[in-house]
Amino acid sequence: DMPWGNRKEKEEYSDKEMIDGIVDILKNIKDESNRMELAKKQIQILKSEVKDFDEKDFLRRIGL
Repeated sequence: DMPWGNRKEKEEYSDKEMIDGIVDILKNIKDESNRMELAKKQIQILKSEVKDFDEKDFLRRIGL
């Protein structure tokens, strides 16, 4: 038995952690055009892998 509950909760938790990690990396890219280019690639991946991915929130969090 997993300490955080069922498998669905675990997946949502790891998705959130993964997205938080990507946000942290992208926020450190000073050049805004580079950040946007990398963000677009990540958004494509996240849309296919994360069920409830919020693109607007993601872009807001990385300052775009």
